[in-house]
Amino acid sequence: MSIVFTNGFSITQGGNVPPGIGSYYLVNNYTAAMNAGWITIPEHDNSGPSLDFNIVNENTGNAIYINKFDSNNNDNSTYLSQLIGNHTHLTFTQGNYHITFDCTNQAWETGGYSGNQVYHDPTYENAPQNSITIVSTSGVAFNDVDPVEISIQVI
Repeated sequence: MSIVFTNGFSITQGGNVPPGIGSYYLVNNYTAAMNAGWITIPEHDNSGPSLDFNIVNENTGNAIYINKFDSNNNDNSTYLSQLIGNHTHLTFTQGNYHITFDCTNQAWETGGYSGNQVYHDPTYENAPQNSITIVSTSGVAFNDVDPVEISIQVI
């Protein structure tokens, strides 16, 4: 963690951070995040797509897929790969809404789906079902219009 001064005093994580030029968007599609800038939530429990991160928790087989490239095709592999093999807190934010997950070192993987994604999928991939839990949430589904910010903290 490093200290960054921005319009006053704040402490933010330093190190591997995404370029921040492009954006990520939640896509209401029952598929992996195949295109740049996509995040998808396949709701395997109902065989359909979702915009609600709250359905991904230790009690479900639902998944999250994040494309390694943002909407401007910036490669965020280095930043997103922090999820793999590490105990992390992963936060998604959209406007005033947020959700933070506690992720074990087995919760995320990469390699499938053209290798352009990181994913947590306890139903069709190798993540143990109890490897992700919700730490904090506004309890609201996101939309598929506004950008989604991704923040990773290695614990």
